[in-house]
Amino acid sequence: MISSHHRSAQNIPTRRTQRTRYHITSYEWLHAVGSLKDLTAVYSENIYHRFKPAVQAAFSATYMDPCNAVEYCIQQLQKWMTEWQKFHQCIMRHIPVWSIATSMGNSRLIKQITIEIPTVYICLRENDDGYPHKSSTSLVMYITKPPYSSTTSLETNENTIELHLLALFCSLFEETCEWCHEYVPSQQVDRKSRRKRLWYRLGEVEKREYKDMFWDSVISTA
Repeated sequence: MISSHHRSAQNIPTRRTQRTRYHITSYEWLHAVGSLKDLTAVYSENIYHRFKPAVQAAFSATYMDPCNAVEYCIQQLQKWMTEWQKFHQCIMRHIPVWSIATSMGNSRLIKQITIEIPTVYICLRENDDGYPHKSSTSLVMYITKPPYSSTTSLETNENTIELHLLALFCSLFEETCEWCHEYVPSQQVDRKSRRKRLWYRLGEVEKREYKDMFWDSVISTA
């Protein structure tokens, strides 16, 4: 016996789900991504200001190096500089050290290396939401927005940019020589002191105007 409430499958009404497709333009997509970037920047700045005292304390604390990373890096840099003197075409004597924000202690390692190897701190971070601080705006603009022309060839643009950066390097070399004009080569303590001062002048600087004055002077003569 079949209940009177039972209905055959063919009498059961069906319900179709309609999917609405949205089409957005490239401008709308870029605008949406850009807004996320702004939110990320604000969030990063809030986090940075909240933990800034702890980060500063960590940079000033005694460096723990169980794997002898500092000694290894210094030996490699000295090795490359020695090899450059023998084979000029192979390796640059002034070797840049790139540090990416990984929260793994790269910047702290570089700070420790600066005690033995003269180091010029440059940070091209878009927002000043990290530690050590980003470099002065004038330097960031000089490096990230080099001269470029859409009407000239790729080779011409490359040569122009290379000369642009070479001018910065030469001006930086002159500025650091002037900054160290009272340097006494025979004084090992004086050498370490000046290397440390150079780091605190450009990296962990307490007064931003000191850093800005240094780079403004470099760029004005580049």
